[in-house]
Amino acid sequence: MGYVEQRPKKLSAIMWLRTKEQLRVMLRLLFQSQIEGKQMKVADLERLTPKVFVNKEGKPLTLAKPSEELSMEMTKLEDFFRP
Repeated sequence: MGYVEQRPKKLSAIMWLRTKEQLRVMLRLLFQSQIEGKQMKVADLERLTPKVFVNKEGKPLTLAKPSEELSMEMTKLEDFFRP
């Protein structure tokens, strides 16, 4: 018996097709417990986002500054992550 390390052959970035504000809200809601528990900072999310998400043109995404977006898509996103 032993341990065998398995690595993915190739990872590709996630193409985000919505607004940057929706991405910010999704990540904050997804990692809310880690942020509140001081295990992760919002700055960590901002630093990691360009490495994980790209826009339609394949360019790395940066998170938008916090703002209020009123849209049906934003409401659905918030409802998905909040019980």
